[in-house]
Amino acid sequence: ALADQVKEPVLNVGSGRAVRCREVVSLLAEVAGFTGRVVEALPPPERSSLVDWSAADLGRTGRTLGWAPRYDLRTSVMASWRMGASADAERAQQ
Repeated sequence: ALADQVKEPVLNVGSGRAVRCREVVSLLAEVAGFTGRVVEALPPPERSSLVDWSAADLGRTGRTLGWAPRYDLRTSVMASWRMGASADAERAQQ
């Protein structure tokens, strides 16, 4: 298995709060300024049809790094989008 080949522990980063996948997609679309319609593929992949939410288990991250989230999902997505847009603008000027 690939997990046996990983030398460092895999650490999850997130809020630790369960979030519906549709909520995340809607948030990403909103922050990106996407005004179109989001259409789900039919039928959904087998795993996707069984899990409609996602949550990061932060136990190992907290124990290993002493890390805990300070920002909510919306704030994090907005900051990431701004940083990406800023980097794109900087590359365009070069």
